[in-house]
Amino acid sequence: MIEQIIRAWNRFWFSPACPSQLTALRIAVCTVVCVWFLSFIPHADAWFGPLGLLSATVGHAMIQFEGIAAWQMWSPLWWTDSKLVFQVFSACGALLSLICALGVGGRVSMSLLLLGCIALIHRIVWLSGPIEPAIVAFVGFLIVQPGASVLSRRSSQSQPSIPTNIVLRLFQTHWWILLAAGVCSQLASFNWWQGDAVWWLAASGRSNLLSLPLLGGKLWLINLLTHAMVASQILALWLISTTVARPLGILFGALACLGIGLIADQLLYAMLMGSCLLAFQLRITSYTDSTAAT
Repeated sequence: MIEQIIRAWNRFWFSPACPSQLTALRIAVCTVVCVWFLSFIPHADAWFGPLGLLSATVGHAMIQFEGIAAWQMWSPLWWTDSKLVFQVFSACGALLSLICALGVGGRVSMSLLLLGCIALIHRIVWLSGPIEPAIVAFVGFLIVQPGASVLSRRSSQSQPSIPTNIVLRLFQTHWWILLAAGVCSQLASFNWWQGDAVWWLAASGRSNLLSLPLLGGKLWLINLLTHAMVASQILALWLISTTVARPLGILFGALACLGIGLIADQLLYAMLMGSCLLAFQLRITSYTDSTAAT
């Protein structure tokens, strides 16, 4: 019994996989990171300028009030309140994201991108949401094995390797844990059990898709959308964990991401989670190819 568990564990984590399988996943993730960087440019002055709501002076005062050590919040963006510096930094981060998406620079570019993401996150800490920790994790995983470059066709990049499989598995398990954490957070609230959580999201202006005039008097629609959001996530977690039902799990995972983005007003986070579904699809392709080869 123990030996079977060990063999299954080793097969799960340490089976070789082709680096080219990471290409589409890397492009999708880095594209979302690029959009994330660009999203801070239009309102840089309102938030981080000299009179901004989170200027360097206000930010340092809040750090001291909360008793956070300064070294835990390192970022060159703390050195100035210049709107131009913030916008240039964000634009450079977006450009670096596109470079990483193409696979140029390999681990060096991915490492620089991770440092840039952390530096921006430390500066915008009070604006952070669920996407920021996910970005750090997923970009960090790609440092282990960035995958094949779009601009290179060297055959060596197609050789199966264990680090590639480890990265794919890290994406899969982290995606599963993040979605499970979101479901548990929802089920901890009575509104999701009662079926009116969607109404509260619309009432507080936290839904990109829904409004009170649309939901007014339609209790059946409110209950349907609320329970459908929870059900799609639970089904995705269950079905995507089994090889046979994984395509259906990917479908429910996409529906869950759609609900997170449009109903729960977490569009970028939903795009990032949706991009990571490619890790599951790529594993299906790998298993199919290896079966056909034998």
